[in-house]
Amino acid sequence: MLRLRILLPMLFLLVAVLTLTAGCGEKGSTSTPTTKPQESVSVPPFQLTSTRDVSFANCVRIVADVVVQETEPLTDRQLIEIARRIVDNITTSKPVNAIGVFFWYSESSVGQQAAAASVDWAPSGQWDKADTMPTGNYSKHSYRVDFNNTQE
Repeated sequence: MLRLRILLPMLFLLVAVLTLTAGCGEKGSTSTPTTKPQESVSVPPFQLTSTRDVSFANCVRIVADVVVQETEPLTDRQLIEIARRIVDNITTSKPVNAIGVFFWYSESSVGQQAAAASVDWAPSGQWDKADTMPTGNYSKHSYRVDFNNTQE
């Protein structure tokens, strides 16, 4: 009976630890981002000005700030194409769970005012689902335009 009293709490603790560490930071096979052959999309010149690590626990999330050189309206397809190039660049050197790409028209406006547009690359295209897949597993990832105020 004494052994049962000692073993049960230890078993409970072990299950709790395993449950908490599963998911987002789970080590698994690293796959490459899902890229489907697409029609060529013309994009204006752009520059990746900064990236920020906004990870939590074992969930790796990156925010990328991109300055678009032209102030013309951008289509959702153009935003996604630029985001795809940024994601490809980031994921070649670091496995992640999600990447959020914010678009700006000038470097001085980055973080100082509202972004012109935002694209999320995450499981099911949803930033808040970043912790539902193991880091580096991109099998459920897709792009989603969160907002596009370039056309206003």
